[in-house]
Amino acid sequence: MSTLKVTNIAGLTGSSTNVMEGLVKCWYCVDVADQILDDSFNVSSLTDNGTGDTSANMTNNFNNAFYSHSGCSENTGTDYTRGPGGFYTYSATSTTTSLYRWISCGGSDAGANGYLRDPLNMTQMHLGDLA
Repeated sequence: MSTLKVTNIAGLTGSSTNVMEGLVKCWYCVDVADQILDDSFNVSSLTDNGTGDTSANMTNNFNNAFYSHSGCSENTGTDYTRGPGGFYTYSATSTTTSLYRWISCGGSDAGANGYLRDPLNMTQMHLGDLA
């Protein structure tokens, strides 16, 4: 079996793209309530910091703490009638080269504002340069 090794791929117009820069460097699907990694790449473990507050610990560090994050959460029930649930980065200083910490929240209902909640599942991916 032969292996094809490339650093850059040239387009038809002559422009060049670095293949490694465009790849997802970390992704995971988490059963948040039970703190189980259903599947993952470049995640060594999870840390349960409390209800709706979770950290993913990276196997291989990013080059800096300014990598990109994207994901979604899965919830069920009827308590999202006045606003969607979702997730957000815990704080700018909580994201490091080896850890991403996020907060999950439920939407509001007629009797209460939004609140922290462990979603059924969380899927996320991170893009950036590895160290």
